[in-house]
Amino acid sequence: MHDAKLGADTTGEPLSICVIDLDFFKRFNDQFDHLTGDLVLRTFAETVQAGLRTTDFFNRYGGEEFVQILPGTAIEGPVADAQRLRERVGSIQLPMPVTASTGRLTVSIGVAQYFPEEAIEQTFARADRALYNAKQLGRDRAEC
Repeated sequence: MHDAKLGADTTGEPLSICVIDLDFFKRFNDQFDHLTGDLVLRTFAETVQAGLRTTDFFNRYGGEEFVQILPGTAIEGPVADAQRLRERVGSIQLPMPVTASTGRLTVSIGVAQYFPEEAIEQTFARADRALYNAKQLGRDRAEC
């Protein structure tokens, strides 16, 4: 993450971070099994990676949380991308219902833009707070 920050500081180009969480994944994992959960995680990751640029970074952060770093992208781009990602994830066809409430896989996303006067960890913390806010507001949404 520090390399992306250094690039943004050097070039002056914007940098945005998205923290993505699969909604109710623990409940799903408990209802089915961990092998099925792994299949869902892989399918989700493939869906995200299919929409990335070659300059973007995407990785699993822990459990069902993922981080996406978008160099050269101001906040408006990632917010629009997050909405499109939500739609793509919602259309993933799985062999079983994912949640009792929706019957489909959903994600909550927190988005923040890096500012040169802050540490990259502060940007990540803002994206993580935005993710928490998205969950508090009902999940299956993106917030910044």
